[in-house]
This record gives sequence, structure tokens and C-alpha cells, in this order.
Amino acid sequence: MTAILPDAPAELEFFAMHNSDLGPNGHRYNREESTDIQPVAERFLQGYTQSGTYAPEDFSALAALFRPDEGSE
Repeated sequence: MTAILPDAPAELEFFAMHNSDLGPNGHRYNREESTDIQPVAERFLQGYTQSGTYAPEDFSALAALFRPDEGSE
């Protein structure tokens, strides 16, 4: 990553890990998006939309992903 984007290798890695779906394209090849965090996000969303609650460990995992300096409730 450093060779491709020397000023922001961590940001490029984050982008690459979570931006895998190409969407509509000429060759009709689609990939899953954010497969590493997808199970956690689905559990969080399901719990929150169905009962208004969520598992603290799922919140922490999502917080750590989007706010790496905080990562806790």
C-alpha cells in the first residue's frame, strides 16, 4: 500500500478492504462488499431494528472500524 499511496497507506488499505463491490459494470462481475465486517453489521442492524438493542461487542467492533481512536461505547 505504501508503494501505491505513500502518504496514506492505511487509508488505502481501509478503502480496498471495504470497497469491493463494483456495482453495475460492463462485464457484469459483482463481488461482496465489506465481507470482513458484514456479519457484525448484520447482527447489529437486526438487533437494533427488531428490538432497539444491540450487543455491546458488535457496537465496539463497528466503532473501532469507523473511529479507530475510540472503539468503545
